[in-house]
Amino acid sequence: MREKRFRRGVTYNTNQTYRYYKKKYKQTNVSRKLFGDITREFYELIVPEIVKNNYIFRMPANMGKLFIKSKPYEIKFDEDGNVDKRKLAPNWKKTKELWKKQYPDLTMQEIYNIPNKKLVYHLNDHSDRRIFKWFWDKTNSIVKNQQLYYVDVTRKWDRYLSNYAQNNYVEYYE
Repeated sequence: MREKRFRRGVTYNTNQTYRYYKKKYKQTNVSRKLFGDITREFYELIVPEIVKNNYIFRMPANMGKLFIKSKPYEIKFDEDGNVDKRKLAPNWKKTKELWKKQYPDLTMQEIYNIPNKKLVYHLNDHSDRRIFKWFWDKTNSIVKNQQLYYVDVTRKWDRYLSNYAQNNYVEYYE
């Protein structure tokens, strides 16, 4: 089981946002399901625009801007001249294919128990060795204690960005 990493900041999810909404607007007839549907539909409309068209989403109430940032990915070497793999992301699909070729008679469970197996890493050759990240620009935000807040995009939208970037060329902001 993976350990959850502690992140500095305040975490609000859709349930907490809905509770706040119901508390503030007591007369409303919006159900939890409808609130969730509206939220999901909003994301379904805005996130593809951000990803495909390099759109900058200006959040309401001067909360800042959300967009995708691009930065070059440099492969670093240690003192011995070997590739420093600490910041490389494993390509699990290709790694498992390699393991199946290397150990054809073993089950995946037996393969997992083998120490120091070779891993295949993502080198981002498809994007000219660039990394794409969701970025919340809070420079003009008027939110109090803004350094405590962060945007944690769901896995669905991270994968959407990854798949789109692998198959299409978009110049994201640096």
